[in-house]
Amino acid sequence: WIRSADPIAVVALEFGPDDLPSLDTATGYPDAITVAGHRLALTYHHTPGKIDDGIVCTVPATLLESVRAWRAEWLVPGALPEKVHWMLSTLPGKTRRLLAPLDETVAMCLSRMSPGREPLAASLARSLADARSIRVPPETWHEDDAPNYLRVLFLVVDAHGKEMGRGRDLDTLARLFAPVAGSTAAARGPQAPADRWHRDNLVRWDFDAVPEQVDFGCAGWPIVNYPALVDGGTCAALHLFADAAEARASHDAGVVRLIVLALGREWKTLTRSCVWPRPVQQFLHDSEIAEAELADEIGRAAVHRAYLADQPTVRDAAAFQQRLDTCHAALGPAQADLSRRVGAILYEVAAINTLLNRTAGLPPAARNDMASQLAWLFFPGFVVTVPWQWLENYPRYLEAMRMRAERAVLNPAGDTRKQAELTPAWQRYEEFAGLERKPPHDRAALQEYRWLTEEFRISRFAQELKTAVPVSAKRLDTLWSKAMGK
Repeated sequence: WIRSADPIAVVALEFGPDDLPSLDTATGYPDAITVAGHRLALTYHHTPGKIDDGIVCTVPATLLESVRAWRAEWLVPGALPEKVHWMLSTLPGKTRRLLAPLDETVAMCLSRMSPGREPLAASLARSLADARSIRVPPETWHEDDAPNYLRVLFLVVDAHGKEMGRGRDLDTLARLFAPVAGSTAAARGPQAPADRWHRDNLVRWDFDAVPEQVDFGCAGWPIVNYPALVDGGTCAALHLFADAAEARASHDAGVVRLIVLALGREWKTLTRSCVWPRPVQQFLHDSEIAEAELADEIGRAAVHRAYLADQPTVRDAAAFQQRLDTCHAALGPAQADLSRRVGAILYEVAAINTLLNRTAGLPPAARNDMASQLAWLFFPGFVVTVPWQWLENYPRYLEAMRMRAERAVLNPAGDTRKQAELTPAWQRYEEFAGLERKPPHDRAALQEYRWLTEEFRISRFAQELKTAVPVSAKRLDTLWSKAMGK
């Protein structure tokens, strides 16, 4: 046909390089990502077995901290389906059989995922449960286990474009090279958009509004981060967070710090240290809780209750000033009430501590368990860390410990049996809390689980005190599964 066709018709069929769709629009493989206003080149290599196999992102060392805002485990749109396919294919055979056909399951999961908004493993676990009613814990997948071509390789360069190092662990690269780059950061030129959300040494609200979230860049889809204030001890700071729940918790603490600074001399008067009796002083010393720091914690908790509790989040200067003007009268009563309540708790815990140390015949296992329980209840910062709904239950927890100690002396075997019922539920929480790098989890559910274990103790050792909420081993198991995304 071509040999006999009209030449003009043949020319119309020609397809040159300029007629090819761009890599970005054709397959979802962008040639760069944008982070904090900076364009970072992406290159793609098909070199199986070599270190540069897959996606390579070139990053100036001065931008390493900003690039951490990118959840790079999501890769780019074109590569995501293959990574999800690999993740599902690593599941045990009995689970994979329930996912057949696998390609269809991949498509179903992808349609339910919101790229970049949360860790990939958590998103896949949630979408898989929704699509196939199969629950897989997010910690089943480890990014380090993925083959090279399904992980971004970061090539770190200096101001002259010379390679400083490379690797797939961005946190490690940032620790190695970001401090070096920081010494020359002043030479970067005009302020980058990221700097708007990274400010230190804030002592008053003289900066722009802090939105709940910002689009920080683009990697084929928006890179969403969450700006929030941070309590810096003597000042506040403004940082970006990848996790919305972490940002919310940090922001309130940062607002409290700015309120404290606004109070000026009044704050010093408000946080004068109490004179505690010797048993309380000894307990505070043994728990490494400084008396001056405890007074500061009570004051900050009172500020939170007076200015922030049960009210919308403060996100701009006008709202901040309005709280200062309208809520100040509530601060004194809040501080007095908290001081009285915390004081009563400390008197009681000092007595319990003495009881544990001096009660003859108390089984060592029970003594050690209750000593550990006290350490988890009382620690530096407990007044501002423990939610009030649980802190106000401390007297009941302490009374349950007193009753348990008395009964354990009379019936050691019964205490051992009840302790065995409690141990599995508490042990898994304790082990998870001790992890240096925690897998994705539901923070709210995990916090609820932690405090329900205290209620579970009451249901085992002091039933007549009654629990604040219904609790059982089965309910704890269900809540744990929810916290772990199972």
